[in-house]
Amino acid sequence: MQYAHLWRAEGEEQMEVMFLSQFLFSLFMVFLYTRHHEGKGPMEGLRFGLYLGLIMSSVSLGSYAFMPISFSITLSWIFSSFIECLGIGLIASVLYKN
Repeated sequence: MQYAHLWRAEGEEQMEVMFLSQFLFSLFMVFLYTRHHEGKGPMEGLRFGLYLGLIMSSVSLGSYAFMPISFSITLSWIFSSFIECLGIGLIASVLYKN
């Protein structure tokens, strides 16, 4: 509740925008994966996810600089971004075949 002033009021959430954002992020990341695919299997996907995770984690860390949030929230965003990117890379590597 101490950060309630940072979020939209209940009932004003823009869930459609959030889902669109997640969809576009996944779409663009898979697009990048397919452009640099080497056919090395799941480890290639995890490596790709690792790189993406590092990029997205640095963006999440940047949020701490301009938002009055606790560092624990920032760490949770970093962790969740990292796990999401690893998952995208792994799924892309399993599903994508030349």
